[in-house]
Amino acid sequence: GANPGLQSQKDGRSAIVMAAQRGRADVLQLFRDYGFDISLQGMDELARACAMDESATGILSAEYGGMLLGGFAGNNNAVGIGRILALDIQVDTPYVSGDGYFGIPKNSTALQIAAWRGAHDAVKTLINNGADVNAKDTNGNTPLSLAIRACTDSYWMDGRKPDSIAALISAGAKKEGIILPTGYDEADRLFDIETNSDIR
Repeated sequence: GANPGLQSQKDGRSAIVMAAQRGRADVLQLFRDYGFDISLQGMDELARACAMDESATGILSAEYGGMLLGGFAGNNNAVGIGRILALDIQVDTPYVSGDGYFGIPKNSTALQIAAWRGAHDAVKTLINNGADVNAKDTNGNTPLSLAIRACTDSYWMDGRKPDSIAALISAGAKKEGIILPTGYDEADRLFDIETNSDIR
């Protein structure tokens, strides 16, 4: 009997708003399937439309757009990221608040977040839209170092794949500060291939 439309006493957001801001199209669709009205107002409605890959027109503030990019990137909603960028939000707009639960520093970029969360489709979409592959977060981590750490030292490394690492290397991510071997054979092979091609 839970109602996803009820507002939190802490910040006034409902579960519908939170799902929209995180790009959780699956959760929004579930609410709709249960008969709930998931329409929202203002920028939250734009977030919902982007999350569900629906046509969206309007204006997002830079801070809100950065929050959406970060939320969508962490949940691998690549299509939704494309919708946000179409609303004139710059691809490297920072996620101002960060996210302590997932270890995301304040002012991280969406690419840094996607790399750290192993969100491979989001990583590729952000790269294709011109994201800075060498930007450092406030802890000095680049997307490449974060993608490697996601595969070697994270709570979600059980589902690891080398896709983000490969995409970042192909996009020209610098290898400065990367300690080899990484401890992940699939990643190490990528670096070996890159080194061999440089020699040839």
